[in-house]
Amino acid sequence: MKLSAAYCWIGQTGNRPLQARQLAYNDKVQNYNYNPQRPRTAARGRVDEVEPRRRFGKDGKPFVFEIVTNQGNETRQKCAEIIQRQLADIGITVKIRILEWSAICDELYQQTPF
Repeated sequence: MKLSAAYCWIGQTGNRPLQARQLAYNDKVQNYNYNPQRPRTAARGRVDEVEPRRRFGKDGKPFVFEIVTNQGNETRQKCAEIIQRQLADIGITVKIRILEWSAICDELYQQTPF
């Protein structure tokens, strides 16, 4: 399933940080197709090929990160789930945490030194 499914099939595939109608858009940027085997090939020698489900990481620690999004935003939740599933295919663990907006603001405020 592509990410466009989260947008009810009306979204466009994005492979650049800018949209085509923006001034700094560069149509010469190379497009890359989704290929979950490519990271494994690039990491040959660093990832145990006998254990294809082994997690990427450093010093024996798995590569894990968390996506935090606000509650009530169904599109972001769907996108996070798609990202989680696709990264799991290449051995990266993604945790999803859904919070109320005020809780996200509180966390950011506590982490930011003013």
